[in-house]
Amino acid sequence: VSFTQAADWLIRFVPVRTVSNVFLQQRYGGTVIPHARPAAMGLTDMDREGTRRRFGLPEGVHIVMFFGTPHKHKGVDELLEAMATLP
Repeated sequence: VSFTQAADWLIRFVPVRTVSNVFLQQRYGGTVIPHARPAAMGLTDMDREGTRRRFGLPEGVHIVMFFGTPHKHKGVDELLEAMATLP
């Protein structure tokens, strides 16, 4: 049992809550404060070449990024499988 699971019952005693998504809001109540970029901001909105230069990433290769805590239920296994199909 993780700390999160063990402490889950304590949430009912917290008078003011913030959560990061609608799922948690439905489960625990509170105000949603997103902690990631807006979903509407797709990769096409990014300056890919400028980002590569800024971080010293090579040109002409695929860059795969995962933003979040790597848990199985978040699709990390599927991401790794997809990466294995890249040249």
